[in-house]
Amino acid sequence: MDAHPIPTNGSAQYPHIDFRFCDHPYVEISQIISRNLTELMEQAHMTAYEYMRYAKMDVDAQFGPGYAEAHPELVAAYMQTAALDFLVTFGLQGLASELGRIADALDK
Repeated sequence: MDAHPIPTNGSAQYPHIDFRFCDHPYVEISQIISRNLTELMEQAHMTAYEYMRYAKMDVDAQFGPGYAEAHPELVAAYMQTAALDFLVTFGLQGLASELGRIADALDK
C-alpha cells in the first residue's frame, strides 16, 4: 500500500464538488464545468501544492533526504504524472458512466 496515496476520483482535491454528474441523464457536462469553473480555478493551486508536497516526500523517501530539492525536474515529472493519472482516471469514469447509459438505453 502506498504511504502517501493521491486520490484519483477528485473527492480529496475538490470535496465541495459532486463528481457524479454523469449519473444524471439531464445534466450536460458543460453546465457543471461552467458552474464550477471558479471553484476549480481556486482549487487548482491547492491541488498543485499537494502534488508537490507528495512529490518531495516520496522522492526524498526513495532517493534520500534533499534529493527532491537537488532534482526539481524529478519533482515536476512526478507532479505531471499525478495530474495525468487523475485526468485519465476521471475521464475513464465518465466514459464508463456514459457507456452504461447508452447500454441501458439500447436495452429499452
